[in-house]
Amino acid sequence: MIFISKKYLPFVVGNILAVTLACVLTVGNTYVFKNLIDSFGSPDALWQWGVVYVLVFLLIGLLWRFSGVMGLIWMPAASSDSYAKLFAYLSRHSSAYFDDRFAGALASKVTNASEGVRRMMSIFCWNLYPVIVSTVASLLLVLTVGYLFALVLICWAVIFVAIDLLIVKFKKPHAVAYANAASTLRGQMVDVTTNVKAMNHFARRRHEMERLDDYIRERTRTHRKNWFFGEMMLTANSVMQSVFLGAMLILALWFYQNAGLSLGGTIMIITVSNYLKDQLMWIGTHINDLLDYYGETKEGLDEILQEHQLKDGKKAYPLAVNSAGIDFNKIAFRYGQKFIFRNFSLHIAPGQKVGLVGESGAGKSTLVSLLMRQHDLQEGEILINDHNIANVTQESLRASIATVPQEPLLFHRSIMENIRYGKLEATDEEVIEAAKLAQAHDFIVELAQGYETLVGERGVKLSGGQRQRVAIARAILKNAPILILDEATSSLDSESEGEIQKALHNLMKDKTVIAIAHRLSTIRAMDRTVVIEGGEIVQDGFHDELLKQKGGIYQKLWQKQSEGFI
Repeated sequence: MIFISKKYLPFVVGNILAVTLACVLTVGNTYVFKNLIDSFGSPDALWQWGVVYVLVFLLIGLLWRFSGVMGLIWMPAASSDSYAKLFAYLSRHSSAYFDDRFAGALASKVTNASEGVRRMMSIFCWNLYPVIVSTVASLLLVLTVGYLFALVLICWAVIFVAIDLLIVKFKKPHAVAYANAASTLRGQMVDVTTNVKAMNHFARRRHEMERLDDYIRERTRTHRKNWFFGEMMLTANSVMQSVFLGAMLILALWFYQNAGLSLGGTIMIITVSNYLKDQLMWIGTHINDLLDYYGETKEGLDEILQEHQLKDGKKAYPLAVNSAGIDFNKIAFRYGQKFIFRNFSLHIAPGQKVGLVGESGAGKSTLVSLLMRQHDLQEGEILINDHNIANVTQESLRASIATVPQEPLLFHRSIMENIRYGKLEATDEEVIEAAKLAQAHDFIVELAQGYETLVGERGVKLSGGQRQRVAIARAILKNAPILILDEATSSLDSESEGEIQKALHNLMKDKTVIAIAHRLSTIRAMDRTVVIEGGEIVQDGFHDELLKQKGGIYQKLWQKQSEGFI
């Protein structure tokens, strides 16, 4: 709360001052009311105190409204800042971080943390802080009547705070556990919703409902525990309020009958006691709400504010290349304890087009992930034109690489926006020209909204070939010196593949290309083919040369595929 509110300090101070004065005057107005009662029999004094009472009441209302104005300037802006800062921090996590988590759950955590902070600020400023100020002001006021009233108030406040803090200590972990369970359930529901077609295709609706029931039961269990401690706090507060009110009433009546306390003074004590009782009636509820929001905020922040696995060095500089040569120099990399590469080296000349071939799990996709610095090496270095990619900014590195993945990554936006993502400042004409080169223009203009057609989540409204051509158009528009094709045609039919091959031919011009393919027919036009097995290069050469190597992996793969096609 303090961190995101620093920027709005004048409004924070204005809010706190207004609330402080409003609470002090509210308690003080009971003193005015006391004098009003005691002035019966003196018309002039009665009118004077009557006017003061009304004016103070008006001033209290204006102060509360002023605090609201300060809050509406400060809190929504601070909440928006927290959204922006948290999402910016979240977006800098590595691919591995996102691979291990539900996207919907992460979005929920950003919302929970941002909204939780705003709600905690609101509860503190307009619910808890006023109780503190009112209690102190009431203590000072009752001291003017007698120290016994102040002593009762002090004893009650100490016991009240001690019991509430004790219950809070027990409730806090249950609030966090409930927030965790609720967030996990949301993530599971997003996962099922995202894959609802798979659920329907396999007739697994009942299975998914039963599976979600486990998460729902866990949420219910943690919710009940959290609620139980909240009810304990409310019960304890109700008992303490009654004891306090009874003690103050008995003391006030005794002073009125035996110690000469005026009628106005007696009414003032009863009024102050009632005011504090009303203030404290909901204190348990406010603390409950505060703890729930604290649980949501903590759960979100703990997940989001983990240390970034991949960081730019303090002296990182932007990479600027035109014709890019790539060198993998004696690299070593492992997932957990399993090494994918040991002492691996590969040189790719500027402008060269290299195909990567090998069985699944050979390390092909890992190699291009390392080139894009989605993971850090354990040993060795990767160079682009003699620049170690560990020493350049991640943003500039990835700006120098265009990718066409097996599953195109499309946003639920228009086709125009999806293609323009490759070059945000591109004109409509440039976007259309890229679509033409990608063999996508003809099918786009046949759609009802043309280039303004929304593609649906992950592009589900387009066919596989159409999505792939949109992705290629985006890569053409980006015009990066390095191009990565990761199984760009593996899931397409023959007709679509033919169109995509034309588009890829346009895309690969004047670029350094790394193409991963299981369909060997798609990389025959490469300048060179590198065969990887177990994280090592076992063959390297032209397509025709590799076919002639008897018993080689490439020849075996080719024969397998040829027999399969026949």
